Amino acid sequence: MKLLKFVGMALCCVWFSSCLEINENVEIKSNGSGSISTTTDLSQLIDMMQAFGGEDLEKKKDEKMDTVIQMSTIVDTAKNLSADQKALLRKGLVRIKMNLAEKVFNINTQFPFDNLEKYQQLSTLMNSGAAGLGNVMKTIMGDQGSDKDTTQIIDQPSPVPSGGMDEFTSIFDMNASNGLIKKSLNQERYKKLLEDPHVQQLKQGSDMGLEVLYTTTYKLPRPVKKVDNPAAKISDDKKTVTIRQNLLEIFSTPEKFEYTIQY
Repeated sequence: MKLLKFVGMALCCVWFSSCLEINENVEIKSNGSGSISTTTDLSQLIDMMQAFGGEDLEKKKDEKMDTVIQMSTIVDTAKNLSADQKALLRKGLVRIKMNLAEKVFNINTQFPFDNLEKYQQLSTLMNSGAAGLGNVMKTIMGDQGSDKDTTQIIDQPSPVPSGGMDEFTSIFDMNASNGLIKKSLNQERYKKLLEDPHVQQLKQGSDMGLEVLYTTTYKLPRPVKKVDNPAAKISDDKKTVTIRQNLLEIFSTPEKFEYTIQY
Protein backbone atom coordinates (compact mmCIF):
# COMPACT_ATOMS: atom_id res chain seq x y z
CA MET A 1 0.00 0.00 0.00
CA LYS A 2 1.42 3.38 -0.95
CA LEU A 3 2.13 5.69 1.96
CA LEU A 4 -0.02 8.37 0.35
CA LYS A 5 -3.05 6.11 0.73
CA PHE A 6 -2.77 6.54 4.50
CA VAL A 7 -3.40 10.25 4.03
CA GLY A 8 -6.93 9.40 2.95
CA MET A 9 -7.29 7.13 5.95
CA ALA A 10 -6.24 9.99 8.23
CA LEU A 11 -8.77 12.38 6.71
CA CYS A 12 -11.49 9.82 7.40
CA CYS A 13 -10.27 9.57 10.99
CA VAL A 14 -10.75 13.31 11.44
CA TRP A 15 -14.49 12.76 11.77
CA PHE A 16 -14.00 10.42 14.70
CA SER A 17 -11.58 12.50 16.72
CA SER A 18 -10.68 16.08 17.40
CA CYS A 19 -6.94 15.50 17.12
CA LEU A 20 -6.03 18.32 14.81
CA GLU A 21 -5.05 21.95 14.76
CA ILE A 22 -5.55 24.35 11.85
CA ASN A 23 -3.56 27.53 11.27
CA GLU A 24 -4.67 29.94 8.56
CA ASN A 25 -2.36 32.82 7.64
CA VAL A 26 -3.52 35.63 5.38
CA GLU A 27 -0.97 38.20 4.26
CA ILE A 28 -2.17 41.35 2.53
CA LYS A 29 0.36 43.70 0.96
CA SER A 30 0.01 47.43 0.40
CA ASN A 31 -1.13 46.93 -3.22
CA GLY A 32 -3.85 44.47 -2.15
CA SER A 33 -2.07 41.34 -3.33
CA GLY A 34 -1.13 38.59 -0.92
CA SER A 35 -1.56 34.93 -0.05
CA ILE A 36 -3.58 32.46 2.00
CA SER A 37 -1.60 29.69 3.67
CA THR A 38 -3.37 27.02 5.72
CA THR A 39 -1.58 24.32 7.70
CA THR A 40 -3.52 21.41 9.15
CA ASP A 41 -1.58 19.53 11.83
CA LEU A 42 -2.75 15.92 11.89
CA SER A 43 0.21 14.55 13.84
CA GLN A 44 -1.93 13.30 16.70
CA LEU A 45 -3.81 11.07 14.25
CA ILE A 46 -0.78 8.90 13.52
CA ASP A 47 -1.48 6.57 16.44
CA MET A 48 -5.00 6.06 15.15
CA MET A 49 -3.70 5.49 11.60
CA GLN A 50 -1.27 2.88 12.87
CA ALA A 51 -4.07 1.07 14.64
CA PHE A 52 -6.18 0.97 11.48
CA GLY A 53 -3.26 0.38 9.10
CA GLY A 54 -2.06 -2.78 10.82
CA GLU A 55 0.81 -4.66 9.18
CA ASP A 56 0.74 -2.54 6.02
CA LEU A 57 1.53 0.63 7.93
CA GLU A 58 3.95 -1.16 10.25
CA LYS A 59 6.06 -2.10 7.22
CA LYS A 60 6.27 1.56 6.27
CA LYS A 61 6.92 2.95 9.73
CA ASP A 62 10.37 4.26 8.70
CA GLU A 63 9.21 5.88 5.47
CA LYS A 64 8.95 9.62 5.05
CA MET A 65 6.95 11.83 2.72
CA ASP A 66 7.54 15.42 1.74
CA THR A 67 5.51 16.00 -1.40
CA VAL A 68 4.51 19.23 -3.13
CA ILE A 69 1.57 19.08 -5.54
CA GLN A 70 0.83 21.93 -7.92
CA MET A 71 -2.85 22.78 -8.12
CA SER A 72 -2.49 23.37 -11.87
CA THR A 73 -2.25 19.60 -12.34
CA ILE A 74 -5.71 19.29 -10.77
CA VAL A 75 -7.71 22.32 -11.87
CA ASP A 76 -6.55 22.40 -15.50
CA THR A 77 -8.42 19.15 -16.15
CA ALA A 78 -11.50 20.08 -14.11
CA LYS A 79 -14.58 20.23 -16.32
CA ASN A 80 -17.02 22.32 -14.34
CA LEU A 81 -14.82 25.06 -12.95
CA SER A 82 -15.04 28.35 -14.78
CA ALA A 83 -11.97 29.93 -16.32
CA ASP A 84 -11.97 32.53 -13.54
CA GLN A 85 -12.13 29.85 -10.85
CA LYS A 86 -9.28 27.91 -12.43
CA ALA A 87 -7.21 31.09 -12.54
CA LEU A 88 -7.78 31.63 -8.82
CA LEU A 89 -6.58 28.13 -7.93
CA ARG A 90 -3.96 27.38 -10.59
CA LYS A 91 -0.96 28.89 -8.77
CA GLY A 92 -1.78 27.11 -5.53
CA LEU A 93 0.37 24.44 -3.91
CA VAL A 94 -0.39 21.53 -1.58
CA ARG A 95 2.45 20.18 0.55
CA ILE A 96 2.09 16.90 2.44
CA LYS A 97 4.73 16.13 5.04
CA MET A 98 4.63 12.86 6.95
CA ASN A 99 7.17 11.08 9.14
CA LEU A 100 5.61 8.12 10.90
CA ALA A 101 8.60 7.41 13.13
CA GLU A 102 8.64 10.97 14.44
CA LYS A 103 4.83 11.20 14.41
CA VAL A 104 4.76 14.25 12.15
CA PHE A 105 1.90 14.75 9.72
CA ASN A 106 1.12 18.17 8.24
CA ILE A 107 -0.81 19.30 5.18
CA ASN A 108 -0.20 22.83 3.95
CA THR A 109 -2.03 24.68 1.18
CA GLN A 110 -0.86 27.98 -0.30
CA PHE A 111 -2.80 30.22 -2.66
CA PRO A 112 -1.68 33.66 -3.89
CA PHE A 113 -4.08 36.42 -4.92
CA ASP A 114 -3.55 39.59 -6.98
CA ASN A 115 -5.93 41.97 -5.20
CA LEU A 116 -8.60 42.08 -2.49
CA GLU A 117 -11.38 41.25 -4.91
CA LYS A 118 -9.50 38.08 -5.86
CA TYR A 119 -8.92 37.35 -2.17
CA GLN A 120 -12.64 37.49 -1.50
CA GLN A 121 -13.36 35.28 -4.51
CA LEU A 122 -10.63 32.81 -3.53
CA SER A 123 -11.79 32.63 0.07
CA THR A 124 -15.38 32.03 -1.05
CA LEU A 125 -14.32 29.32 -3.50
CA MET A 126 -12.14 27.52 -0.96
CA ASN A 127 -14.86 27.61 1.66
CA SER A 128 -17.51 26.38 -0.77
CA GLY A 129 -15.94 22.92 -0.65
CA ALA A 130 -14.90 22.98 -4.30
CA ALA A 131 -11.30 23.86 -3.44
CA GLY A 132 -11.26 22.95 0.22
CA LEU A 133 -8.74 20.49 1.64
CA GLY A 134 -11.21 17.60 1.67
CA ASN A 135 -12.06 17.77 -2.02
CA VAL A 136 -8.48 18.49 -3.06
CA MET A 137 -7.22 15.43 -1.17
CA LYS A 138 -9.99 13.25 -2.60
CA THR A 139 -8.86 14.27 -6.06
CA ILE A 140 -5.20 13.62 -5.30
CA MET A 141 -6.03 10.24 -3.79
CA GLY A 142 -8.13 9.31 -6.79
CA ASP A 143 -5.26 10.11 -9.11
CA GLN A 144 -2.82 7.79 -7.36
CA GLY A 145 -2.39 4.66 -9.40
CA SER A 146 -5.78 4.86 -11.06
CA ASP A 147 -7.06 5.54 -14.55
CA LYS A 148 -10.37 6.72 -13.16
CA ASP A 149 -11.47 10.19 -14.19
CA THR A 150 -11.41 12.20 -10.98
CA THR A 151 -11.84 15.66 -12.42
CA GLN A 152 -15.45 15.74 -11.37
CA ILE A 153 -14.54 15.54 -7.69
CA ILE A 154 -13.20 19.06 -7.51
CA ASP A 155 -15.76 20.28 -10.02
CA GLN A 156 -18.67 20.06 -7.64
CA PRO A 157 -19.01 22.72 -4.92
CA SER A 158 -20.54 21.43 -1.72
CA PRO A 159 -22.75 24.07 -0.14
CA VAL A 160 -24.62 21.21 1.51
CA PRO A 161 -22.42 19.48 4.11
CA SER A 162 -20.78 16.38 2.69
CA GLY A 163 -18.62 15.20 5.54
CA GLY A 164 -15.45 17.27 5.61
CA MET A 165 -13.86 19.85 7.88
CA ASP A 166 -14.19 22.33 5.01
CA GLU A 167 -17.89 22.50 5.77
CA PHE A 168 -17.23 24.35 9.02
CA THR A 169 -15.72 27.30 7.21
CA SER A 170 -18.33 27.14 4.45
CA ILE A 171 -21.02 28.57 6.74
CA PHE A 172 -19.42 32.02 6.71
CA ASP A 173 -19.45 34.77 4.11
CA MET A 174 -16.22 36.70 3.61
CA ASN A 175 -16.10 40.29 2.40
CA ALA A 176 -12.87 42.17 1.74
CA SER A 177 -12.15 45.65 0.48
CA ASN A 178 -9.48 48.29 1.02
CA GLY A 179 -9.24 48.70 4.80
CA LEU A 180 -11.95 46.18 5.67
CA ILE A 181 -12.26 42.42 6.27
CA LYS A 182 -15.59 41.06 7.40
CA LYS A 183 -16.60 37.48 8.22
CA SER A 184 -20.30 36.87 8.85
CA LEU A 185 -22.47 33.82 9.53
CA ASN A 186 -24.68 32.52 6.73
CA GLN A 187 -27.73 31.21 8.57
CA GLU A 188 -28.98 29.02 5.70
CA ARG A 189 -25.67 27.17 5.31
CA TYR A 190 -25.35 26.88 9.08
CA LYS A 191 -28.72 25.15 9.25
CA LYS A 192 -27.66 22.69 6.54
CA LEU A 193 -24.42 22.00 8.38
CA LEU A 194 -26.31 20.93 11.49
CA GLU A 195 -28.39 18.51 9.43
CA ASP A 196 -25.34 16.47 8.43
CA PRO A 197 -25.14 13.18 10.44
CA HIS A 198 -21.32 13.24 10.40
CA VAL A 199 -21.39 16.70 11.91
CA GLN A 200 -23.58 15.37 14.69
CA GLN A 201 -20.78 12.96 15.61
CA LEU A 202 -18.43 15.89 16.06
CA LYS A 203 -21.08 17.71 18.05
CA GLN A 204 -21.05 14.83 20.52
CA GLY A 205 -17.31 15.32 20.88
CA SER A 206 -17.88 19.02 21.45
CA ASP A 207 -20.35 18.20 24.21
CA MET A 208 -17.59 16.15 25.87
CA GLY A 209 -15.22 19.11 25.87
CA LEU A 210 -13.03 18.13 22.90
CA GLU A 211 -11.36 20.84 20.81
CA VAL A 212 -10.35 21.55 17.25
CA LEU A 213 -8.17 24.63 17.48
CA TYR A 214 -8.43 27.05 14.56
CA THR A 215 -6.14 30.05 14.43
CA THR A 216 -6.49 32.80 11.83
CA THR A 217 -3.72 35.36 11.47
CA TYR A 218 -3.93 38.48 9.30
CA LYS A 219 -0.77 40.35 8.39
CA LEU A 220 -1.94 43.75 7.23
CA PRO A 221 -0.23 46.58 5.34
CA ARG A 222 -1.44 49.25 7.78
CA PRO A 223 -2.18 49.43 11.51
CA VAL A 224 -5.53 48.10 12.69
CA LYS A 225 -8.11 50.71 13.60
CA LYS A 226 -10.74 48.43 15.07
CA VAL A 227 -11.54 44.73 15.61
CA ASP A 228 -14.90 43.76 17.06
CA ASN A 229 -14.15 40.14 18.05
CA PRO A 230 -13.09 39.79 21.70
CA ALA A 231 -10.88 36.79 20.87
CA ALA A 232 -8.70 38.90 18.58
CA LYS A 233 -5.14 39.70 19.63
CA ILE A 234 -3.35 42.64 18.01
CA SER A 235 0.43 42.80 17.70
CA ASP A 236 2.48 45.66 19.16
CA ASP A 237 2.84 47.29 15.76
CA LYS A 238 -0.92 46.85 15.23
CA LYS A 239 -0.39 45.26 11.81
CA THR A 240 -1.08 41.64 12.78
CA VAL A 241 -4.38 40.28 14.07
CA THR A 242 -4.58 36.75 15.49
CA ILE A 243 -7.85 35.01 16.34
CA ARG A 244 -7.60 31.61 18.03
CA GLN A 245 -10.79 29.64 18.69
CA ASN A 246 -12.16 26.17 19.27
CA LEU A 247 -13.87 25.28 15.99
CA LEU A 248 -16.29 22.95 17.74
CA GLU A 249 -17.87 25.91 19.53
CA ILE A 250 -19.61 26.59 16.22
CA PHE A 251 -22.33 24.24 17.45
CA SER A 252 -23.21 26.36 20.46
CA THR A 253 -22.11 29.90 19.60
CA PRO A 254 -21.44 30.34 15.86
CA GLU A 255 -21.62 34.11 16.19
CA LYS A 256 -18.32 34.01 18.12
CA PHE A 257 -16.57 33.35 14.81
CA GLU A 258 -17.83 36.52 13.14
CA TYR A 259 -15.56 39.54 13.00
CA THR A 260 -14.94 42.87 11.33
CA ILE A 261 -11.40 44.19 10.99
CA GLN A 262 -10.84 47.79 9.98
CA TYR A 263 -7.33 48.93 9.09
